[in-house]
Amino acid sequence: MPTFPHARRAGRGRSVPRSNDKTLPHDRVLIGSTFQRWGWVDYLVFFVIRVDVKPQRIIMIKAGKLFSVATLVATLGLGILGAGSALAETVAITGKLAASSEVPPNASAGVGTLEASLDKASCILKWTVTYSGLTGPVKAGHFHGPAPTGQNAGVALGFSGSMDSPIQGTATLTAAQVEDLLAGKWYVNLHTATNPGGEIRGQATAAP
Repeated sequence: MPTFPHARRAGRGRSVPRSNDKTLPHDRVLIGSTFQRWGWVDYLVFFVIRVDVKPQRIIMIKAGKLFSVATLVATLGLGILGAGSALAETVAITGKLAASSEVPPNASAGVGTLEASLDKASCILKWTVTYSGLTGPVKAGHFHGPAPTGQNAGVALGFSGSMDSPIQGTATLTAAQVEDLLAGKWYVNLHTATNPGGEIRGQATAAP
């Protein structure tokens, strides 16, 4: 506890007088506190005064505001939980595209990557597919599914706009599509004139 000029602690075994005491000894320290609410935050307001009975006056020595420990902990905890909850709603999804992953495989030297994010609250999927080394321009690109690695499936979601690298897009998925995507049952397939069935392919994998 801080010390203040002209202030003296109450003796051992004696309680400090309360603010509503009518009779106070000479030169006694009065300590009190109260809670106040500002918005949704509780404050602990403390005051320390010296009571001088002879001149019948009360001199304020120190006053101030402190966060109550419970409110501070609760506020920080809710903030951390809120941030954690927001982060938990977004899932990163990645994949590596290669000709060897096609069913059946082909001899293309092309490679590619998938970088995507799924907002589980809104079911919005955003993706970027980059590639290089293909035998020719990409004629079409899709998410296919549901199918595990080594099996083929129909188109689950098509790419639109330019097929030049990087291919970017956004779509709102259905609940069933979200379930298949998070279960690893979607894959990206890029189609060219040389390999119309798919030149490079990569399974979409959700981060744990």
